[in-house]
Amino acid sequence: MNAFQAQFTDKFTVDDRTPSFTFTLWNLKSYGILVPEPAYFTQVAILLFIQTIVAVMMAVIIYQFVILPQKAKPAVGLNPSSFLIGFGVVFPIILYEPLWMIDHLHLESLNHKMLIISLPSSLSLRCLEAMFGCTPEEPKKNILNYITYATIGSCFDSTTQEPIRTTRSSFYSTLRNFSLSGLAFNVLLSLLAPSKFAPFETKAVGISHFHDFVNMFSVNHLINNFLMTLLLSSALSYFSMGISLIYNIFFQVQTVKLVHNPIFNSKSPSDFWGRKWNTHIHSCLKGAIFKPVRAYFSRPIAVLATFVASGLMHECITVYLYRDTALTPSYGNNMIFFGWNAVLILLESIVGGLSIFKWIGKTFPGPLVSILVVLTALPLGHLFLSDWIEIGYFHHIQISCFMVVPLES
Repeated sequence: MNAFQAQFTDKFTVDDRTPSFTFTLWNLKSYGILVPEPAYFTQVAILLFIQTIVAVMMAVIIYQFVILPQKAKPAVGLNPSSFLIGFGVVFPIILYEPLWMIDHLHLESLNHKMLIISLPSSLSLRCLEAMFGCTPEEPKKNILNYITYATIGSCFDSTTQEPIRTTRSSFYSTLRNFSLSGLAFNVLLSLLAPSKFAPFETKAVGISHFHDFVNMFSVNHLINNFLMTLLLSSALSYFSMGISLIYNIFFQVQTVKLVHNPIFNSKSPSDFWGRKWNTHIHSCLKGAIFKPVRAYFSRPIAVLATFVASGLMHECITVYLYRDTALTPSYGNNMIFFGWNAVLILLESIVGGLSIFKWIGKTFPGPLVSILVVLTALPLGHLFLSDWIEIGYFHHIQISCFMVVPLES
């Protein structure tokens, strides 16, 4: 073991922390407060630095050998050499590098693996976007613009076509949102962890892969899935904003906000997936899959292709997370879940304009409308959420959080 590997001796797969503070409530029950492990964040910082460097290198290759030739001959159409560079150089590196990192450092923490996996998840789509000539004009302006675009998801000024610089107010706004989402995530984690993230009893065990048709519509099953969706949303918001703060400081540019309160602020399925939930991946999928497919096929086919690609990407993420574990992933569940959501988007385009839905949108409170939107996907939510629960993702991630735990009397 070399000095670099020695930094990852602690695997952070078991939460063996002892309470740093204790208190007793009026019901005479005692609770302890667990604080995050500092070494955990040291490992995260190292991994984030490595992955950022790799992403910058790949962005340079994409810009130099894919985008610049397109700018030199914009009317020629698709360039075969772009596909040779993309599929022959960029894709092999960004798909193999996470596996090498996980094996070389013997990573076991699922949150660490997820950080490593983020590179192929987004950069492969940015590469496809460039290969099909769908990169926006602002990132194409110069190589620095593209590096910030492909690497950290920077925001651009449409007038100057330059990245929007970090200001004191924008930094404090991100810091405030980071703190609020962190508070929400830490509270939800403390409440749900003791019940293994399925507080309401169903016929299945926890949030299982296996539910009969009737049980998928049971109130307890829907509530369990809703709470897990809320937890996943707050986790995505919390950790993405933490990374954004780091990039705001070191790159001095504003980054795209990933999560916009999708659970309580969505007006429709398309609004949920297109403008509220993980907007960075939405942007990547739009440029890499939707636009190229839409150029040759109808909108429904493009929508279906986009959600199929999203399902395949999540299947790949599942394979990475289950690597070197004794568990077997449930192949195909992500495809079914995202396929169903594609159907919902298409149904919205057909019946979304009916007077009943317009009346609901105008009459019901916004949060209630949003919950009804989320409810359309919740019966099948376990197909997406069950793997995260089974493999222990949130049990690993809780080591990085403040938690309130009951103490044995």
